[in-house]
Amino acid sequence: MRKYGATSTKWIGRLLLLAVPYILVCGFFAPRGVQFLNEPICDPGQHLDNRGAVPSDANPDTTNSIELTCKSDQLIVNATGRILTVCAVLVAASLGFFLTSNRMTVRRISGPQVHHT
Repeated sequence: MRKYGATSTKWIGRLLLLAVPYILVCGFFAPRGVQFLNEPICDPGQHLDNRGAVPSDANPDTTNSIELTCKSDQLIVNATGRILTVCAVLVAASLGFFLTSNRMTVRRISGPQVHHT
């Protein structure tokens, strides 16, 4: 039974680690792929969106880089920091699952058996 627990925790760790690049790529380039994160990241009434090539306030000739935002009809809030926090939590949880899996598979080695006569 211990073998199955170690295998399942290792795969959960792998899936959590694979979710990080998915969230980052979809967040910045295809925000529809991360709409399931609307509720934990954005305020009520907002949804995740990206925007880029927007003229900056200081110099209208330059453009800002792509950023992930929480958007509603009246308000746009930068959500890049929140997405990066979610990714950091997923990496930490993944490492926790890997360490748990490793602890489950380590066999305790005892010394040789000495028989006294």
